[in-house]
This record gives sequence, C-alpha cells and structure tokens, in this order.
Amino acid sequence: MSERTNSVLRDELLRMMHEDQESFSKRDSNHEHHKTRLKEIIQEFGWPTRELVGADGAIAAWIIVQHDDDLPWMKECLKRMEALMECDEVRREDVAYLRDRICVAQGRPQRYGTQCIPSADGTISLAPVDDPIRVDEYRRSMGILESVEQYLAFMRSRK
Repeated sequence: MSERTNSVLRDELLRMMHEDQESFSKRDSNHEHHKTRLKEIIQEFGWPTRELVGADGAIAAWIIVQHDDDLPWMKECLKRMEALMECDEVRREDVAYLRDRICVAQGRPQRYGTQCIPSADGTISLAPVDDPIRVDEYRRSMGILESVEQYLAFMRSRK
C-alpha cells in the first residue's frame, strides 16, 4: 500500500465485501446498504483505486458492483474502471468480468468468457461468447491466464 492509501476507507470496503459475500445468496438488505455506501464513496473520492484503498480494497469495490443487478449503475462503474485500467489503478481482469456480466445481463454474448450459467440439467455452462475462436486471446489480453476450458472445469468442480 502507498503512503496515500486511505486505510479507513480500505477497511470499510473490505468489511462490506465480506458481508456482501456472506449474504450474496440471500440478497439481504446488506447489499443495498453497501451499494448506497459505495455510491457515496465514489461521489466523494471517485472510483476506489489501488492507490486510494490498496489492491484488496479496489477488488472489494468491484465485487460489490459485480454482485449487483442495477445495469445503469454497473455500466457507470465499468466506465470509471475502464478509464483507470491503463494507469494500472484497477485490475484488467475485473474490467473483463464486469463487462461480461453486463453483456450477459443484457442478453448479449460476452467477450472474455467469464460468466457461466446453470443448465437445465443442473450442470454449469459458459454463457454465449461473441468469438469462441479468439476468447482465450481476449482473456490473456485482460490478464486472465487460464483458458476458458480451465475456467469452466474449475467452475464445475465447485458444484
């Protein structure tokens, strides 16, 4: 962490992420509270960058957005993250995951193959991809080193 890291804000984001992870399947009021608080943080500080809240704090902010279903807000956060991607203040793979999540939520094919969907028989499948031939190349360009097949095998093993 840098000298300019806001450790209080970092700790708050980490706490929010852990609570969000625990309540994700229940979709309880914690998530809405975290979303509201993250919006306040963004309003005051801008997107929580690695410099501002440390690498783990920046990931925590992304996870809170990733677990939401408010597409306009998710798109706004994606734009903020994309603007910071080239200066290495957010992880490229977080941008890829959020971009894919938005595409799948809109019923469009994803680019990076990060989103899975349950099949009717209970297995896990990859949500449609816009370019299956180049998907692993796209993944590598965003810092995702595992192939789609490796990722899908991992996701299936979690079941």
